[in-house]
Amino acid sequence: RCPDTKLIRRYQEAARGHLLSMTLAPELDGALELISVFRHLGIRVSLGHSGATWQEALEAKTAGADAVTHLGNAMRPFHHREPGLLGAALDSDFYAEIIADGVHSHPAFVRLAERMKGPDRLMLVTDSMMAAGMPDGTYRLGESAVTVRDKVARTGEGNLAGSTLSMVQALRKLKDFTGKALEDLIPYASSNAAAWLGVDDRKGRILPGFDADLLLLDESLEVRAVFCKGRLSS
Repeated sequence: RCPDTKLIRRYQEAARGHLLSMTLAPELDGALELISVFRHLGIRVSLGHSGATWQEALEAKTAGADAVTHLGNAMRPFHHREPGLLGAALDSDFYAEIIADGVHSHPAFVRLAERMKGPDRLMLVTDSMMAAGMPDGTYRLGESAVTVRDKVARTGEGNLAGSTLSMVQALRKLKDFTGKALEDLIPYASSNAAAWLGVDDRKGRILPGFDADLLLLDESLEVRAVFCKGRLSS
């Protein structure tokens, strides 16, 4: 839908100020003006689900957008004569999300993105839907039926329909794809996103005074315990 300033204000009011980020296609009429409204309301702007050109992406960046949603997916393909949003994301200091499952993003592309955006600007996301952690079968994504086979979710037309990825699985795959040490990759699942969202004064690191939101993982990167603000979750 076209950008709607009144609707965004209603969303943030309903969220009591807790709406931290939204995705916007910068080529839509009124998008650049809406970016300033987002920023005024304390909402970070990520560009995505977009056919934006290189120039449109950079204009949105100048207006205040500073991230790109699930890099490479739902955006204009890269072309050497028109790099588009993907090219702008890789060639600037945009923060960039990536779905590192080997399906939404080929392992070679994940490695490329990590080299170009790391260590401070790449953020792992899952784009998971309701089948995450569930067996293969039929599920729903909004009003659409989705079939999950071999942990890959697709619509009846064969299009990808979100993922079934967990954040720990994404981290494990990123380690496999890049061959890097785990300690070098942890920021992609923690402090980088905290920095982008402006909550890095209390989230994303293990430091005195920070929220003790912790995962305890074993050597195989399997979750053994979860702590929320210092309390063990059952």
